[in-house]
Formats: sequence, C-alpha cells, structure tokens
Amino acid sequence: MARIELSLAAVQEMSGQLESSARHYELLAGDERLSPRDRARARLWVGTALSKEGDHEYATGVMVEATRSFGDLGEL
Repeated sequence: MARIELSLAAVQEMSGQLESSARHYELLAGDERLSPRDRARARLWVGTALSKEGDHEYATGVMVEATRSFGDLGEL
C-alpha cells in the first residue's frame, strides 16, 4: 500500500501539486512499510518537488541526505 501512496505522490508532483507532494514524500520517507531504498527515493523526491517550487535551500539539504542514504545502501 505504501508503494501505491508513493506513486500517487509522484502523480501529484507531475500534476503541479508540488508542496502537497513534497509533504506526502516527507511522510513516506519515514514510513517503515517501505524498503530503505524506497524511503531514500521519497527523500530525494521531497527535494525535487521543493526545488521545482523554488525552495532550493531546504531541497538541497534533503537531496544531500537522500544521496547519503543511497550511498549507505550501496547504490551510488
């Protein structure tokens, strides 16, 4: 179910609902129902949505955190 929610948040982002999708991604980034990889992906997508919204400072921090998570998972 959480993976479906992640997909729905992506659809929100694609439809221009950037702030709403970022909040949804942020919730999913901590959701234990998702795999560590999907939680890292959700963190990264918080950053992409907020970057599109113009909140570059916070977006950059979140994206750096997501990059570290991917590194910890051996996916860099």
